Amino acid sequence: MMIAEENPIDYGEQANTDAVQLRVYNLVLPIGTIMDAAEKRYKKQGLTVPIKLYDDVKEFAMTTIPWIFEQFKAVTNESVRERVTAQFVGEVHGFNYLSKRLDKIRLSTPLNITGSSENLLGRIKALEGFMHFSLDDEIANASHPVWTAFHSRIKEFMTAEFPKLYKAIDKIPFEEAKQANLQVLIQDLSHAVIPPL
Repeated sequence: MMIAEENPIDYGEQANTDAVQLRVYNLVLPIGTIMDAAEKRYKKQGLTVPIKLYDDVKEFAMTTIPWIFEQFKAVTNESVRERVTAQFVGEVHGFNYLSKRLDKIRLSTPLNITGSSENLLGRIKALEGFMHFSLDDEIANASHPVWTAFHSRIKEFMTAEFPKLYKAIDKIPFEEAKQANLQVLIQDLSHAVIPPL
């Protein structure tokens, strides 16, 4: 865990952008730990496609966090910079909480998603469409140019990621294994469509 030795937040003082970035890393690391533990479980179950998604999401997050904080630092108006930075930290807090909650549900409740692999794939394609629609809406109506750039970056990632997932699913030879992979993806993507920033 990364902890700044002299963090202004600890003294009730205004936090600088670097201190806030460190806080975001501290919030993201437990999410990565949850994903790593899930990957170990999934590997034993042959759930290769969710593992691929998790690996790509972790790489995206670790390259996007420093990028977004460079965007924040470029905001010249101090009060606006504080507002957009605080908004981002709030969203990361939300994902941290959601990840922990979802992990507890997964460990205690069996998946209740049924249908043939064709039906399940149709549901994923509908989720993909909804995600793109939501991101386009956020890009068009963003409250600050930082959010336009951020959501455009997420959209680029998702646009590249879905074809990879479909290709990986298509390579799975058995119907039951396809269904199992698709069920986990549906659960993950259903939680990911919670409206972004």
